[in-house]
Amino acid sequence: MAMASLTRAATSFLRTKQSGSTAATMSLEIYLVGNYSHDIGPLVRDAIDNGMVKELDLSISDDKIPKHCKDADMVQKARNVDGFLRAYPNMLPCITRLQLYNLRFAEGVYGMHHILFDCCKQLQHLSLENYDAGDCSLWQINVPDSSLRVLEIYSSCFKRIEVLCLPKLERLHWEVWMHTEARLRFGSVPSLKELFLVCDADLDVPEFSLCQLLNGATGIHTLTLNFQGEKLWIQQERKQLFRAAFNKLKKLCIYGVYVEFDGQ
Repeated sequence: MAMASLTRAATSFLRTKQSGSTAATMSLEIYLVGNYSHDIGPLVRDAIDNGMVKELDLSISDDKIPKHCKDADMVQKARNVDGFLRAYPNMLPCITRLQLYNLRFAEGVYGMHHILFDCCKQLQHLSLENYDAGDCSLWQINVPDSSLRVLEIYSSCFKRIEVLCLPKLERLHWEVWMHTEARLRFGSVPSLKELFLVCDADLDVPEFSLCQLLNGATGIHTLTLNFQGEKLWIQQERKQLFRAAFNKLKKLCIYGVYVEFDGQ
């Protein structure tokens, strides 16, 4: 019903464009159900071609919460999203913000990586929920010419994410990693200022060095750690932490510390 209403509204708005008018930025949230994507896609494609839309804020939503999604459902959703984006390639250079939900790329993330970073040249804000390439998969991001400023990752099953090169990245939010030990590594992220990490680690999660985690991210001024009331997963550190990682730190927020933790 939502997609039927959206299709009617989009058709009315985009097909009644006055000569020389422009919407500049379009925010669009869609569900890939039925044949509605085949109606919406051409409308947006034509609006971009005729110059009405210059920038696109796109959310491809899902009505399932992550814990109710089976692997097969996520793989099929990934195929649908990949097919939709490839069917309308002129959308990709216009996307400035993209939100994706419940996707698993069974054959690796290269195909989607190509779309996100090679084709979406204006992409500045990327939000991924329940997105991975299979349990314990590795995602390496090495895009020197990327415009990405904000990366948000929720409930992924990546074994590790390596941000090797994202020169304009300013904010990273990861909530939560599903496996043991520190699963985030930085290479060249000279603009990274804000880091938000959430993990409800149990007793089997080994401790790790916060310096090791933040190695390569020396410009952070706002750090948020949320333990969600479970085990603290950071080793005690002293001078080396402040020299290497906290040199520019201005704001530190710590949440979810178990009430009986003695702080020693």
